[in-house]
Amino acid sequence: MFLLFPFLLLGYLLLGLAVSRAGTRWAGRRFQSRLVPWVVFVVLFTVFFGDEIYGYWHWQYLCRSEGGLHVYKSVPVEGFFINDNSVGVGTAREYLKPIYGERSGLYKFVEGRNDGHLHRYSAGSKGEFDIQDEVIDKPSVLYAMSEQSIVSRPNYIWSVERSIYNMTNQERMGIARSFGYQGSTIIRFLRVITGANKEGSANYCGDTRGFIEAVIPPIQ
Repeated sequence: MFLLFPFLLLGYLLLGLAVSRAGTRWAGRRFQSRLVPWVVFVVLFTVFFGDEIYGYWHWQYLCRSEGGLHVYKSVPVEGFFINDNSVGVGTAREYLKPIYGERSGLYKFVEGRNDGHLHRYSAGSKGEFDIQDEVIDKPSVLYAMSEQSIVSRPNYIWSVERSIYNMTNQERMGIARSFGYQGSTIIRFLRVITGANKEGSANYCGDTRGFIEAVIPPIQ
């Protein structure tokens, strides 16, 4: 069913252009003026595509003005706390071990919640998959990474955000933000009826790579 989406989208574009052009021709025959046909074309074009054009423009504006990395303060650390309820060994390994040979080790440890307990994960000495797991009573670090949050914005736009903050005074030290968009009213409707609105079908902007290392870089 989702394969119908591009065809319906093309049909919507062609219909809008055809109606706009037909209205322009009618106005040219009906009124003895060069201005009126252009006014009719602009009005009809706006009726069909104005919402989509503004939605896309607003999405791009948010990407440029608010998207990406925002670092307010940078402090080197040995480890940090991940404020998530499912921080397991797999998550910890991302920050403790090399990934595809791109980096040679990062933080000495990370902490987080898993199965109702607080855990402290550190790199072992027996290879890449050796992660030491210790249950602790409370976090031993000062800085934490927040859970990922999704915030609705006007014009069918949403932001995906994470922040680094000081757990003592809740001071926000940096934020990573990307914006998602699937079109405005008509395009979203076409996505819904064809099933082209599933996870992974949205467009995102705002580069958030290297966020944690930019705000709380590992002590070397």
